[in-house]
Amino acid sequence: MRSKLTEKQYDWRKIAVLLLLPVLCCMLTAFDRYIPELSYTARDVIEAIIQEDWETVMQFRDETCPEEKYADMIEQAGEHLAGLPKYRFMGLDYAAESKVMVITMEVYTPDHSWLVEVQGNEKTQRISEISVTGNGEPTRQVIVSGSLMMLGESNSIQKMLGYFSALEFAFILLTLFDCGIRRVKRPVLWPVLIGLGVFSIGLLLAKSGPEFQFSIVRYSRYTAWLKYWNETNEVRLMVPFGAILYWIYRKKISVKLELPPVRELVDLDYEQYMSYSRKPAKDKANPQSVQKPADPKNEQGR
Repeated sequence: MRSKLTEKQYDWRKIAVLLLLPVLCCMLTAFDRYIPELSYTARDVIEAIIQEDWETVMQFRDETCPEEKYADMIEQAGEHLAGLPKYRFMGLDYAAESKVMVITMEVYTPDHSWLVEVQGNEKTQRISEISVTGNGEPTRQVIVSGSLMMLGESNSIQKMLGYFSALEFAFILLTLFDCGIRRVKRPVLWPVLIGLGVFSIGLLLAKSGPEFQFSIVRYSRYTAWLKYWNETNEVRLMVPFGAILYWIYRKKISVKLELPPVRELVDLDYEQYMSYSRKPAKDKANPQSVQKPADPKNEQGR
């Protein structure tokens, strides 16, 4: 009988670190940088131009900019953006020079996009310059259905793929937990392989033609069938090959605890116990063959 106490002494700190590994990977891929307050003001101004709310646009004028110049810039921006039926924003970059900050944003529709530069004061939240230039096809597409956040608006096949993707994430966490409570060979390599050993293959069906996609260590590219608002479809599959390899070689990489049978060895002293632990497995199978030291009292009686 093996000692259950020795086998059940789990290192919970190690298990917690292993379970947090995929969470940290997701946080690194979705890390948000600093966003200036003027970017929100620039977005409000651009939205007012699209909705042709000229009074609201004029309220954001900076005192350093003449009213006529500001009105001309608004009129030129309205020629490109006014009256768009559906649109999206994407913040690209910002640059600060003393009190003046330049916000670069992209306004895009399914077929076209515009690059908008808004210059203003970060403290007063007032706009002094606006310029709009055509940027050709949009650099980013908008997902209509199929993502984990839009399962309510997805069809039955997209929902099934979403549930399957959730099971894949649970499978990775379960594998990390099992690896943490077991003694395995190379205990550092296997958790890293399980957590980072993820690749995704996909097929993008666009108007220009099909496009094959491949990526590694990206949890954001989970299994899904995505539909974009420009009639583009994307089908992708996430494969946790690190976790799959672990379960395939689980028995081979597990380290078996060679604990002596306690009941038969309680009468042995330390030196005999150590000599027993150094013997091969065949001798260990018969612990009674270990000769006990002669009793001094019996020797004197002889």
